[in-house]
Amino acid sequence: MRPKRALNIFGNNGWGGGAYLACEVAKDLLSKGWQVDFLSTDAQANAKFREIDGVRVLEHIDLPRDIRPIAQLRSFFKLRKFLKKAKYDVVQTFNSAPSVVGRFAAKSVGVKTILHHQAGWNSPYAGVVMAPVYKRIESASSKAATYALCCGNAEHDTGIELGIPSTKLKVIRNGIDLAPFTNTELLEKGKELRHDLGYSPQDRLFVSTCRLSSIKDIPTMLKAFRLVVNERADSHLLIAGSGPEEANIRSLTSELGLQDRVKLLGAMPSVLPLLFAGDVFITTTIREGLSISIIEALAAGLPVVASDIPANRELIAPEATGLLCAVGDSDSFAEAMISLAANPQLGRAIGVRAKRFAHQEFDITRFVNETVAVYENRAA
Repeated sequence: MRPKRALNIFGNNGWGGGAYLACEVAKDLLSKGWQVDFLSTDAQANAKFREIDGVRVLEHIDLPRDIRPIAQLRSFFKLRKFLKKAKYDVVQTFNSAPSVVGRFAAKSVGVKTILHHQAGWNSPYAGVVMAPVYKRIESASSKAATYALCCGNAEHDTGIELGIPSTKLKVIRNGIDLAPFTNTELLEKGKELRHDLGYSPQDRLFVSTCRLSSIKDIPTMLKAFRLVVNERADSHLLIAGSGPEEANIRSLTSELGLQDRVKLLGAMPSVLPLLFAGDVFITTTIREGLSISIIEALAAGLPVVASDIPANRELIAPEATGLLCAVGDSDSFAEAMISLAANPQLGRAIGVRAKRFAHQEFDITRFVNETVAVYENRAA
């Protein structure tokens, strides 16, 4: 009897929250006798996937993240041919363009169970002209799948607003491995990193971990921080991550005269020491699913300053677990950042509540169990 087979389709997207979650699910499936494959052409992500004993990484089909209709059509036919022969029990897709191609290809060859990790909808942000086009694509691809596994309640509610049938939407809220956050050694590693980077215990460190892409709206973060520095000479901003906007971010940092105040740390093997080195976490993203980065910051006991978008409202209760600011409003972000820099006691109180909330709600074990149950029930 052949093992049950699962394929995760990522395309050329880099390492991120979805990839991390897929790895955790893969480990559990492998322990239950499944064969688990990843279709990915990103070197960084593939290196992470290959760390899992028993996983196969397939790189023979390019699924571009950006919109290139001709390339996507070619990918569709290559993927269709491969899926017809491979006969997977479950295909799960991640990321926008690769997921659309993946769902349609899987549906066309009769894959029994097609899942999509729903961590954001594009049509509400596509503008007046393109919104109807994206809405049709998202509706059709959602209907082609068995379920859109919504990473939070906001994604489910947006799906309903877009006309996606409720029977196609299932909420499985994101989670993280909380065990490392209880390790007291991380406190020392945070102090060491702070010292190694040249900061004193009295400096106020704002930290951010994200892919350096346009939707993260780093320019708003930098403009807000310029205002913070004007008020607080002890403030510094550390950003961990890499991405296509890195050159533009470096240029704007120079234009704002923040070269000595902002450090771009690149992709780090682990962001946990950075979180334990920091005082406040900041994210200015325009759109997001239920953010792994924010959950990690909460679990580390950091107060979070975040953009006021639906998914973030699931995580940030104003002045309880953090502060919410209007999207793209550098003045609003600066005001929140300055208030926490000026009142460390408030930040610590918020951090205590944030940590308690994260540890109660976002354990990776719960996420894995709920996801694997969908796989097992559908493949039975």
